[in-house]
Amino acid sequence: MQSHNSKLTAFNPNKPQASITQMVRDGTQGTPSGPGLVQLFNDDKLSNGNLWNVLRAYNSGSVDYDNLSDAMGATAAYVSNMANFLQGWNGWGSGPANCGF
Repeated sequence: MQSHNSKLTAFNPNKPQASITQMVRDGTQGTPSGPGLVQLFNDDKLSNGNLWNVLRAYNSGSVDYDNLSDAMGATAAYVSNMANFLQGWNGWGSGPANCGF
C-alpha cells in the first residue's frame, strides 16, 4: 500500500507486523498528509463510482479521465495492472493479460 508522507509509516524491522498493518491502514484510510483509497472513492467528483479513476488518483494524485494510462509522474501501467490482477493475472504471464485499458 502507498500512503502520503511514508516517513510516518516507514517499515520497522523490529515490528514487522505492526509496520505492515499501519501501512495498509494509511493506504486505505489516508494520513493527515493526504487521502487514502476510502476518501478517494467517497469523493463523488473524482470517482463518480469508478474504481479505475480512484486507482489513478491513488497512484498519481491526479486523473486524466480520458486517459487513465496518463501517469502524471507516476506509474503509467498502474490502473491496467490492477485491473489485470483483479481478473486473475499473476504478473508473470498467467491469466488474463489485457484488461482493455
